Amino acid sequence: MGKWYDVLNGLQDQPDELQDVLVELDLLAGEFAFVLNSLEIDDDQLIRFFREFSAYQYRLRNARVYAYDPVKYIGQHLYHILACHDMISGPEDTDFVLDNINRL
Repeated sequence: MGKWYDVLNGLQDQPDELQDVLVELDLLAGEFAFVLNSLEIDDDQLIRFFREFSAYQYRLRNARVYAYDPVKYIGQHLYHILACHDMISGPEDTDFVLDNINRL
């Protein structure tokens, strides 16, 4: 976890890098939105995953609650995606993002 905090501290000190991370997350959310709009998906859980991911990404950029310490919230979001570990509920059993993509 120590190296992850080094990454977050680096993002804190380099707002341009943080902006680049947000751009990449926006692109991923856009791809998920494209999937939702292009495919007929009968799985409500899968639809909910893609919508919640995109909605959270939108909130990270636009909700005032995240404006105070954006690196903290973006870091938690990235850690959840990359390490499959939620800061609140703990480790995921599988790579939940890849699992949901494969369910398409």
